[in-house]
Amino acid sequence: MPIARPRYTPGQIGHQIAIACLLATLFLQCDLAVANDSEANALAERMLERLGGRSAWAELENTVNGSQQNRTGEPTVVYAVISMDFQQPRFRIETTGPDLHLAGHGEITTG
Repeated sequence: MPIARPRYTPGQIGHQIAIACLLATLFLQCDLAVANDSEANALAERMLERLGGRSAWAELENTVNGSQQNRTGEPTVVYAVISMDFQQPRFRIETTGPDLHLAGHGEITTG
């Protein structure tokens, strides 16, 4: 009796390759996870400079981050919008897709 082998669609193969690449990247970057505080601060400063500088980010009143998320289950494509208001401070997250609409909000707290 022959052994049944699963048949993967091109989308499933691409998904598996993407996961393998992500895991390899995380594994290769693991030394960053154990960096001490001064190294972490230096990395944060470098990131801020490449994104316009600390003063530019300090002047922000709000941000809006939109993303498309591709999933294996239904709905396969959803869109998320995260809005953050630094004046109040508060946030709103809205996720939409076919037959899907989720929205939530809250306050930004520090502690």
